[in-house]
Amino acid sequence: MVQVSLSTSTTFNGDLNALVENQGTDVTFRIDLDEAAPAGGTRVYIDSDTVQIFNRLDLPAAQRNPRIENINLFSVSTNVDDSGLAFTIDSGATFATVTLAIFDNTEPEPTLPETFDGRVDAEFFCQNCIRSL
Repeated sequence: MVQVSLSTSTTFNGDLNALVENQGTDVTFRIDLDEAAPAGGTRVYIDSDTVQIFNRLDLPAAQRNPRIENINLFSVSTNVDDSGLAFTIDSGATFATVTLAIFDNTEPEPTLPETFDGRVDAEFFCQNCIRSL
């Protein structure tokens, strides 16, 4: 079975691995495989314990202008509570990346859950790895 590892990085100009709305920062998720993805690819699930965290990222912009490498664009989806993201890494690939911008919404936003106001800490994980953002 292919083993995966997850790393994250942001374009934040500082010591933190942070996303800041009014600075238009991005996060890149990188998945490394210990061997090439088999025929049909490898399905990867990135999740967190923070409900709606992927709604804080600009998914509509990512659909219009995807910044992905070695990922089947049509395989990308979020889970029911938008705490996670899933995608299929292309057959033969040994890594994949997806880059998403922070969504700059007006705050406080009365129609969104409380998690959209102010600082939100999130930890993302996948099979056999944990990396904080």
